Amino acid sequence: MSKLSRTIVGRLILAGLCGVVTWPSLWAQTSVRTVKVLGARDAVEIEVEASDRIVPQTQILTGPDRLVIDFPNAVPSNQLRSQSVDRGEVKDVRIGLFQGKPPITRIVLDLKSAQSYQVFPSGRTVIIKVLGGGAGDAAAGIDNSPLEHSSDEHS
Repeated sequence: MSKLSRTIVGRLILAGLCGVVTWPSLWAQTSVRTVKVLGARDAVEIEVEASDRIVPQTQILTGPDRLVIDFPNAVPSNQLRSQSVDRGEVKDVRIGLFQGKPPITRIVLDLKSAQSYQVFPSGRTVIIKVLGGGAGDAAAGIDNSPLEHSSDEHS
């Protein structure tokens, strides 16, 4: 075999191996599988479950009041749908792919008024608890941030 043929064959084999290495990472992408509304009359809990460990990033927006929870490196499953909640201070839960590359699944809780909330991440599951009674209520938790910041604080 000539030197040129060996070089071409070597590059083709290398390209094939690179393809084998990158394809599994596409198949193993984390998926947000379910979003369930739980909780009692005053405190609404949203349970988010994924195929792998997820780390939430929260931000609060006003005008209208809403709590935004992003899950980087995760895509929403095809079965997820936005939901009308109308329980406690939560009006609606909206779910979608906020960004494609890298993927970010975004969940938006539309609120009736500014509220305190807590976020409890635990591996593949995250619980978001919206506390009733307004933003003045304080409770212990991993994240207990009132929803009363100005909208220019978070874009």
